[in-house]
Amino acid sequence: MQNALGKIFNIFCILVIITVSFIPAFAVEAANAYSVQMVSNSGANQVIGTYATYSEAVKVMNAQKSTSTSVASVYKNGKIINSRYAIFQFKPNTSTLNMYQTIGGSAYTYIRPSSMTDAAFIDSTESYALIMHEGFRGYVDINAGNIIPISLLAANQVKITASGLRFRSSPSLSGSEIGSITCTDTLFSYTGKITADGYTWYQISYNGKTGWVAASSEWLTEIQGTGLNTYYYRYSTGNLLHRYAYHTGTTYTDSFMNLGPTPTYLNEGTHYYSFDGGIYLYTNLTTMLDDYRNNTYTSSLNADNPNYPYYLFMPSKSVSKITAEDLNKQITNPKSKLYNQGAAFKEAEKLYGMNALTAFAKARTESSDGMSAIAQDKNNVFGYGAYDSCAYNCAKSYDSVYDSIMDYAKNSQGSYTTAEAVYYFGSHPGTKGSGRNVKYASNPLAGELEASQTYMADLKNNNLRDYKANTIGVTKFGKYNVPVYKEANTNTIIYRMQNNNSSLKVYDVPVTVIDKVGDFYKIYTDSNSYQYGYVKVSDLNVSNNQPVISATDKTIALNSNFNILEGVSASDVEDGNLTSKLISTGTVNTAQVGTYPVTYTVTDSSNFSASKTVNITVKGASEPVIIASDKEVSQYTSFDPMEGVKATDAT
Repeated sequence: MQNALGKIFNIFCILVIITVSFIPAFAVEAANAYSVQMVSNSGANQVIGTYATYSEAVKVMNAQKSTSTSVASVYKNGKIINSRYAIFQFKPNTSTLNMYQTIGGSAYTYIRPSSMTDAAFIDSTESYALIMHEGFRGYVDINAGNIIPISLLAANQVKITASGLRFRSSPSLSGSEIGSITCTDTLFSYTGKITADGYTWYQISYNGKTGWVAASSEWLTEIQGTGLNTYYYRYSTGNLLHRYAYHTGTTYTDSFMNLGPTPTYLNEGTHYYSFDGGIYLYTNLTTMLDDYRNNTYTSSLNADNPNYPYYLFMPSKSVSKITAEDLNKQITNPKSKLYNQGAAFKEAEKLYGMNALTAFAKARTESSDGMSAIAQDKNNVFGYGAYDSCAYNCAKSYDSVYDSIMDYAKNSQGSYTTAEAVYYFGSHPGTKGSGRNVKYASNPLAGELEASQTYMADLKNNNLRDYKANTIGVTKFGKYNVPVYKEANTNTIIYRMQNNNSSLKVYDVPVTVIDKVGDFYKIYTDSNSYQYGYVKVSDLNVSNNQPVISATDKTIALNSNFNILEGVSASDVEDGNLTSKLISTGTVNTAQVGTYPVTYTVTDSSNFSASKTVNITVKGASEPVIIASDKEVSQYTSFDPMEGVKATDAT
């Protein structure tokens, strides 16, 4: 499916329109370093004015009415340094790039820019660009990429690679020269195209003039506009795919990640834009960029129903229904170092609380299904010690694959998945905003790759038994470093969902929710010291509904017959009637007068439980017994307080 899908898209020159800064350099007055221009998809830019200070230019830029086809932008020395609606495209290279929450602060995360070349541009200083990139909102060196107004994304372009190209008044070799193109490796939008005198001529705007340039393979190449090729979409199989652009080292191309079942409200054929990890989705770029600039999500199409791809946000401490035999069926090549290792993954899950399915998917990703040189030669199936600058030689060696799996399970807790860990940003695979991938890999999409592998492993031979086998709660938008309490009150904080080795703000952290107690969710903690903890309901997004138990206090006669489950029921919005799954704890001695507490518990298919305790009172023979239960009646309807109420007496 993936190969067939990839052929649908043109993999060449998709984003080459933004390889380098491609906005024409315009002459400005020497005294005024900044100009504001309306960058049009027609190629005819309108100069609003020139300004002595950057702040003045930005103020004028923001005062203009920008649209998807004409975007106000600030230029300095012929290069855009701010734009009202733009994409920030990283310059392709193999070195890593630090990303910061605050200018001058410590690095929050790092990326290899060529792995995913697009980011949403939000704002900038003259030195730093504020962007949103795979779940991370923060700053990067402005020279690490180019600010591309969205008006140019779908515009037809020509790329000029040689300085000194003649700029003529008409599309002819006899046309008068009105200038010379002095900038190189620059793209221009063209508004006309004519064949004459043995050349194809393109009409462009340069230095405030409109003229013609002749095409030649030596100095000019035509680029067809393609629009933005980073987006989410619903595939025909019902899966959510994330298409993204990257650089191969020689050219731009694109690919996709399969994130599993798609939200039901998405339609086939529609491009949904998001740079926050697919949480809030948009069908309009200007709307998305306005929200990002205002640091909100209220205009997204799913503002009331954030999308957290299950396998991407599944915490490490979560239930896995997959068996060792299921895992063994995934790898059929006897030469693979993952062949018949299912028992080791399940043992590691039992010993260290590591979800066997996600760990197995991680191993497949890091070891190329157990066939990489590091896996084959060093029994290292997780790539431990393999850095970008020193992969094979620095990778750790193990006596056996079993040792590699156990070392990962132990050290991932010590380094990444527990609240006390040095690289803890949440225990899920994650993005560059939260999760293990904040510090684990330079590839921004490594968490998505692991999630995709987890989904495929769950689908194959497991029939998605693990999909939504847990109820996931994620910290709400704008909430950071959320506290986890020891009990269902605020008296004692066990830990905060943050990196304890820094003052960085960590957003979008998921936990596994197992119950709801008053105003708190009961969760599996990421702490080494506590299995359970509590988080305020107001701090978490939980899409799954808790089951509801219907049971009331009862009074029964001494020595009467009593069925502890009679009249008790349970239901769930997602699963329907759960009465058959009710479990009761506590006993009632009908031969002994007294009050007996009975607790009913039920758990839905997503491991979300509900409990309710009622009192069963046994009355003596000499005492009359009143049989009555709680009732609900509609407003303004008649009510007979004696209906259904009985009284008996043994005498």
